[in-house]
Amino acid sequence: MLHPMAFAGWVGMLITALNLLPIGQLDGGHVLYGLLRKKAHAVATVLLFGAMVAVVIFGFWAWSLMILLLALMGPKHPPTANDYVSLGWGRVALGWLALAFVPLGFTPMPFRF
Repeated sequence: MLHPMAFAGWVGMLITALNLLPIGQLDGGHVLYGLLRKKAHAVATVLLFGAMVAVVIFGFWAWSLMILLLALMGPKHPPTANDYVSLGWGRVALGWLALAFVPLGFTPMPFRF
């Protein structure tokens, strides 16, 4: 049993980790596209395919709707107005740190029925 405040914190971390998945129009997709530009499309496609395989192999069927929505949305990020603007080392470091939160805050089986 978790205290209600701890449970609320856990839910916040889970939602943040889901939003930071580096696929398509999620915030993580924006960050990945900012860091890798056009190479982000290949990474996002591999991650989406890997998520589909994980759902089937490990039986994480609760994620099927999320995977379906991500597949319908598409793994590719649309181009920005100017893809050639440099981010600088500080923003690059912050981007990789933000993406590093995904494995820390993500829970494969958040609910058991």
